[in-house]
Amino acid sequence: MNVKKVALCFSLGLFFAINISKAQLSVRSELYFTEPEKLPAYINSDAEEVYLLFSRDSSTLYFVRQGHPENEGFKKNADDQDIWFTRKGKGNDYEAAKDMHQFNNEQNNAVVGMSVDGNSIYLLDVYNKRDKNDKGICVSRKVNNKWSKPVKVEIPGLKIEGDFWGFYVNPQETIMILSEKGPDTMGEEDLYVILKQPDGKWGKPSSLGSKINTKGFEISPYLSEDGYTLFWSTDGRQGQGDADIYASFRTDDGWVNWSEPVNMGPKINSPGFDAYFIITANDAWWASNRGGAASDIYHARAIEPEPVEDTIKVDTIIPAPPVVVETPKEIPRLPSYIEVKLFFAKNSSLLEPEAKHVADSVIALMKSRPEVVAEIHSHADKRASDEYNTWLTQRRANKVVDYMVLSGISRKRLTANWYGKTKLAVECDPCTEEQHRESRRTVIKLSRID
Repeated sequence: MNVKKVALCFSLGLFFAINISKAQLSVRSELYFTEPEKLPAYINSDAEEVYLLFSRDSSTLYFVRQGHPENEGFKKNADDQDIWFTRKGKGNDYEAAKDMHQFNNEQNNAVVGMSVDGNSIYLLDVYNKRDKNDKGICVSRKVNNKWSKPVKVEIPGLKIEGDFWGFYVNPQETIMILSEKGPDTMGEEDLYVILKQPDGKWGKPSSLGSKINTKGFEISPYLSEDGYTLFWSTDGRQGQGDADIYASFRTDDGWVNWSEPVNMGPKINSPGFDAYFIITANDAWWASNRGGAASDIYHARAIEPEPVEDTIKVDTIIPAPPVVVETPKEIPRLPSYIEVKLFFAKNSSLLEPEAKHVADSVIALMKSRPEVVAEIHSHADKRASDEYNTWLTQRRANKVVDYMVLSGISRKRLTANWYGKTKLAVECDPCTEEQHRESRRTVIKLSRID
């Protein structure tokens, strides 16, 4: 992998808001992000900082430093790329960056994925000293608190021939997004999806299609937690500068039908090169050379947007107003079944603290009662289209399932159902905000397996 070089010698919970009006998508991220801040000099350097990825708990930021004198292969290749990292210290601030010696060699190295439990790390290249043309991706497993030797991940049909390529692996280790100049590429590097098969092996790369790919290059892919929203950088669309960061979401369960890509706007993008966008909580992080010839790591915080008239606001990243939760003070001894409700904010699939409190109560009960299973039923209010509400309630239901699984509940004990606006809690016309809220419910039904 090489970092793409362009004109100026540059080799998330989600956080942008989309306004839908007359079936057109437009991002107004200049209203939704704080001013970008460059990370301090003890993290950035005079070399290139690119290819960002956080650990699962956001305590460690991994990134690539290119062309630094301390890199393993610098003496042989001035553009050598090594993995560096910074960890949170006292005061919750990130400390001085260090190089990750155990995974760095004379090849180009990068962290491209971390598993949910933090015990698997996916690495660019295949650590094959005998054949430097052997390109792909490796995985290392943590055993007894030590990382194992990286092992090549076998991907059928993958033969990378270009000089620029990259991967992203989701935390569930079920999806890879590949950037490469493949045999059916529309221009330069295109984006492809690789899915894990039922037998545990990886499938063949499949193009994300013409809605995403262009005659230019598509690089630095990153997926939202639920796997539906894609962020990437491209020079194939008219943007702010040399390469801009865009976002799009899947409109069904496949990988070729996408919403119209939206530019992340002038707070995120610049007249220079912007790429490697990632998210944590309410924060956005990315690499940009807006400050000079070399790229650095930048950060911005998502902020609440001003209301927009005559639009449907889709908060795929910006949290809407706080959710209201209905929960009993304690869950009683289980009869044949009980139901607990939690509520999402309007047009949001973000689990707020109050909703997590409800889910935590359910999780505690299920951990103490292994005979209990849960059905998650998600509903929307009557506003917006059938298609959108179905998509939104699916995201909400899956968000609850993912949260419970990450908290230690077996996926086999959970089922998810979503209904869009087909089962309103209150039939009303017009409806008050309170009536809309009552319909905008997600119900967790707990029952025993007798």
